[in-house]
Amino acid sequence: MRFHARFGLDGWLWLLLGTFQVFSSLRGHFGLKAPGISMLGVAIGICLALVPLLRSYFLYWEVDPQAFRERAFLAIKREIPWESVTRVGRFSPGSHDDTLAVWYTNPKAKTGSSVVTARPVHRQQFLETLHRYAPDATIDVN
Repeated sequence: MRFHARFGLDGWLWLLLGTFQVFSSLRGHFGLKAPGISMLGVAIGICLALVPLLRSYFLYWEVDPQAFRERAFLAIKREIPWESVTRVGRFSPGSHDDTLAVWYTNPKAKTGSSVVTARPVHRQQFLETLHRYAPDATIDVN
């Protein structure tokens, strides 16, 4: 199963920032007092606006019977066997942020464990799938 990243508030802020940059660079065409079009400014604005859109499409988490994988731009960032997953919970306990954290044992880390953060579109289905494949993990979110 594949779960794509949710387009959240941070995405809307980047989109707004990119749109503002494009408008600021093109404002000379709208009769405002500006010296002309800055093509570099337009290019930067378009990039700023595209980053969150591309991120929500190309950042995703794969779940199958063998492992939990975090993928970014078609490359596997992390592959975690199910027996390594120890806990699933909120990334910021007590906050209204809906970012999930998946803790797992990692012998390479100084503390012996690491975390993957996820904010999937279908959050409830994501949690149910994690619970099915990692039944021994503590899942302390609904």
